[in-house]
Amino acid sequence: MSRVTIEEKRVRMLEIFHESLDVFELKQLEKIAPKKKGIVVGSVKTVLQVLVDDGLIETEKDGGLVYFWSFPGNVTNVLLKKVEQKKTRLQESQKRMDALTEKKRALGESEKGAAERDEKLAILKELRTKVTELEQEVRELQENDPETCEIYKAAANRWADNVDSTVSWLRDKFGLESAALHKQFRIPAEFEYFE
Repeated sequence: MSRVTIEEKRVRMLEIFHESLDVFELKQLEKIAPKKKGIVVGSVKTVLQVLVDDGLIETEKDGGLVYFWSFPGNVTNVLLKKVEQKKTRLQESQKRMDALTEKKRALGESEKGAAERDEKLAILKELRTKVTELEQEVRELQENDPETCEIYKAAANRWADNVDSTVSWLRDKFGLESAALHKQFRIPAEFEYFE
């Protein structure tokens, strides 16, 4: 049996929450995680704490009980916040680089400013490297966007299932026509699942 990495445990733990859309206590998770996702009991609490620290799982203490929950939208919000933070850092670095470039231009080629210019050029080179790294990070985060779309699509389809189930239940319970229910609840005729 191969060893499960902490990243795999994080993904598996999030799957428990996102598949069930439920709120759990630690004891429940310590029973569910080993059976359903192969996470050993001893590491459940650690994995939960890492996910809580990353903002991917919410927690609240009520009396002596601690509850944990996470919904697919939480992950999206965390990723979007990280993208915004990276963009902000990139803009700040770009402003600093622009200011240093302007200072370099102002110094010109005078011998008096040569040492200072060399120092500023070194800083400029560092900032350009940092900007390149930040741009790469932003690109990598934006590459995750299709996954975000998949999460949204899955959520929309889940709601479509809920609407269909509700209409079917009402139809069977009260003997109403589906078309009448769709009209009553303003469900559009083109209401369908995402592919």
